[in-house]
Amino acid sequence: MITVKQVETDQDFKSCLKIRREVFFREQNVPEELEVDEYEKTSIHFLALFNNTPAGTGRLRIVKEKVKFERISTLKEFRGQGIASKLMETMEAYAKKHYPTLPMTLDAQTLALEFYLKLGWTPVGECFYEANIEHQRMTKSF
Repeated sequence: MITVKQVETDQDFKSCLKIRREVFFREQNVPEELEVDEYEKTSIHFLALFNNTPAGTGRLRIVKEKVKFERISTLKEFRGQGIASKLMETMEAYAKKHYPTLPMTLDAQTLALEFYLKLGWTPVGECFYEANIEHQRMTKSF
């Protein structure tokens, strides 16, 4: 069973960081100083659980009058089971409820572009590189 919750405890936050370190730092070789940043304390974090085991995470942050979805990640052993879809669904619902007038945005790794397109996100502008990984800015309206 997949459940997604807003992070409220230090333990859950540590689980989020552990997932991100595994996915971005170990798998994708993103420098850790780029992955964990000064926005951790002001962001709204979410933790996805698969049968009560931490499996995925993401965060929301208000940036330039937009709700920015960031650090969306699922551990390799849990991929393909709908965890990221449920995570995005929950995060989008939170954004709609708490920031109904702000547009949603994210910078998707191009390897995950099809995933976001299926969820109704729209590419904007040209692709760009961040941490040596190709990204595409995307938006979604309520």
